[in-house]
Parts: sequence; structure tokens; C-alpha cells
Amino acid sequence: MAVIAFAVLQIVTPALPALGIGRSIGDRSQVVGTLVTPAGWAFSIWGPLYAGSLLFAVYQARAAARGRALVALLRWPAAGAFAGNAIWAAYVQVAGLTAVSVIVIGWTLGCLLVAYCRLSGWPYALTPGERWCAAVPLSALAGWLTVATTVNGAASPPSTPWKRSDAATVTVVAPVSHPASALNGTAAHQRSPGVSAYGHPDSRQ
Repeated sequence: MAVIAFAVLQIVTPALPALGIGRSIGDRSQVVGTLVTPAGWAFSIWGPLYAGSLLFAVYQARAAARGRALVALLRWPAAGAFAGNAIWAAYVQVAGLTAVSVIVIGWTLGCLLVAYCRLSGWPYALTPGERWCAAVPLSALAGWLTVATTVNGAASPPSTPWKRSDAATVTVVAPVSHPASALNGTAAHQRSPGVSAYGHPDSRQ
């Protein structure tokens, strides 16, 4: 139940400004815009990411998946990541992008990398459910968080060299596939077959 609770909490927490609490994450981001701040529309990626989080949360709670060894290995890292997203959103809306928010998002990314490494090191072929309900959503979330962690670090004091000027505004949109591919490369370097979750045949038998 913790996974489902945190998956839902991370989705509703960004609505705090609607209740008169803090300022929106978008506003906080624009106030301290940097050379690597994504364009506003790039944050629409959170729609699919939230949907994927809910998909995993529901999947891991089903009786058919509850006893699976791989799901058990992913459950708590995923819960930690979802909780981290909720805490980060709440903090940033109230206090802005600071060193504390960097620590929180670093924790979140760390949880996702633990999940990713466990997926990469899994010695058996993934079932369709494990592939599409666990590997794809968690890997995609890890990919985006690699970008978000960099942006948060650049926007937090004392990262003034990254501060953008009115004369030269640069926005960077990094697709999820790029950092995810980098993570796959790391897994391959560690002599792991990687996560076969993107449509190509799974060579692990």
C-alpha cells in the first residue's frame, strides 16, 4: 500500500498552490532560470511519468505480481522515489530551489538508480508485465530525473555561473531516451545485459 500511497501523493502534491500554499514549481523554476532550464512545455512529460508510476503501483499490488522476486526488489526503491518526488514538490513550492531540494532530488534519483540496477542485473527474461509495468515506467522516470537533478543543481545557490541573462536566454529540452540510454550504457559496462524494455528482443533466457 505504501507504493500506491506515495505514487498518488507525488501527483497531488504539486497542487498545493491551488490551496494557497507556496508558489507553483514552474514559477519557482522561472525565477531562477538557468542555461539548462527546460522550456515550460517540457514539463508535460510528467503526465506520462505519473501514469507510469501509477501503472507500476497497481501492478506490484496485484496478487499475481505480489510474490514475484523482481517486483519485491523494485517495490521499496520505487516507493522511496515516489515519496522523494512528493517531498521535493512540497519543499520547492514552499521554499524554492535550494541545496535542500538538491539533496531530496538526489535521494529520489538514487532510489531510481537502485531500481534500474536491479532491473539491469536481473538474470532472467522479463515477463510482459515486468517489462511494460515495471521496467519501462521506472527506467523512464530515472531518465528524466537525471536531467531534473542537473537542472536543480544548476538553479540552486551558489550556482551563479549557470544563471541565464536577459540577453542570452537558452532553454534545453533533454529527451528521456538520452539519459536512459546513458544508464543502459553504464549497465553494459558492468557486464550486465541491460534492461530489454523498449521493444527489442530480450536475449536473457
